Amino acid sequence: MLALEERTGGRVPELDGVRGLAILGVVLWHYVVFPLQGVFGSPMPFALRVLGLAVSGVDLFFVLSGFLIGGLLLDHRESANYFRAFYSRRFCRILPLYFVWLGLFYLLVKVGPTLVASPVLGRLFQQPFPFWSYFTFTQNLLMARVETFGPEWLGITWSLAVEEQFYLLLPLMVRFISPRRLPFAFGVLVLAAPVHRAIADFRGGFGALVLMPCRADALLLGVLCAYLLRRDGGRRLVARSRWALYGIVLSASLTCLAALGYQQSVGFPSLLAVLYAALLLIAVTERRGPVTWLVRQRWLRGLGLLAYGFYLIHQAVNGFAHGLILGRPPGFGTMLEIVVTLGAFAATLALATLSWRQLEQPFIQWGHAVRYASGSDRKDLAGVPAAG
Repeated sequence: MLALEERTGGRVPELDGVRGLAILGVVLWHYVVFPLQGVFGSPMPFALRVLGLAVSGVDLFFVLSGFLIGGLLLDHRESANYFRAFYSRRFCRILPLYFVWLGLFYLLVKVGPTLVASPVLGRLFQQPFPFWSYFTFTQNLLMARVETFGPEWLGITWSLAVEEQFYLLLPLMVRFISPRRLPFAFGVLVLAAPVHRAIADFRGGFGALVLMPCRADALLLGVLCAYLLRRDGGRRLVARSRWALYGIVLSASLTCLAALGYQQSVGFPSLLAVLYAALLLIAVTERRGPVTWLVRQRWLRGLGLLAYGFYLIHQAVNGFAHGLILGRPPGFGTMLEIVVTLGAFAATLALATLSWRQLEQPFIQWGHAVRYASGSDRKDLAGVPAAG
């Protein structure tokens, strides 16, 4: 989700568009679909149930993140400063905004105890996990234990914890496992993910959502896509298989729609991961087609550019807007609630833009000053600039 493919040659517009699709799905779920569940109850209209698949925007983020970070590591696995450069760039990309957001949370809790006690706004602040868990990206472990996301202000950070834990494992695998054996190692972990979800379901179920081994199939399928496009003939194989990939996207989408009542099953996230891996391969290889037409839309690419900040703050902004203006939790069932939600979207967009220009982009440029010792200026075999 957080990796940028910024290079000396610029960005890959299609990947910004894919990222835009992912954040659009997440926001649609939190702003529209989830609030409407309280209006319609369980017998929701079919169209709304279909929109419920927007929650899988996080799965798309995972596949994209695995693709970008995996490609970066594969391109520079022989670099002398492999670990230093990688983690310096990750630090500059992820932590500045994250720590600002975390610090603002604790500042508001400290100076505004009435916010915590508020029956409406309190849900944004009440019952946080210990500070050390957010600081070390281990909050998802506590979430799985107590089966709650904690305060809405920081609940969204479970996925950041999943990715950061994954990025402790992946660089070691890429560095020390033979390139020929890497796909087999990745494949074993992909197949193990549904097993981990089954175990988590047996123990309560929440861990299947928030624990890294349970979400590793989406991340590693993204890495496998990057690996494939870096092998001789891999890109040609993908290009020749374009219609097969479209077939996978179509059949997986229809299967997901038919299995809407089974979204909590252990196999459903793997199906989504396959769907989004096929979509990603199409987006980065086809010259012209419906997928590339979509992900090249300027507004979608612009949204993808702001995705990290948008993702981190959108729930809190919406909660504040509805709580302060309407005095109740976010909803989408009345015209007034729709207007407030649209205002929250506009405010989130403005804040994410400010964050990108004034905080994220300068730190990213600082991180890119730490160059890989070798091969940092070459493009990968797929012709896609490496992530960074």
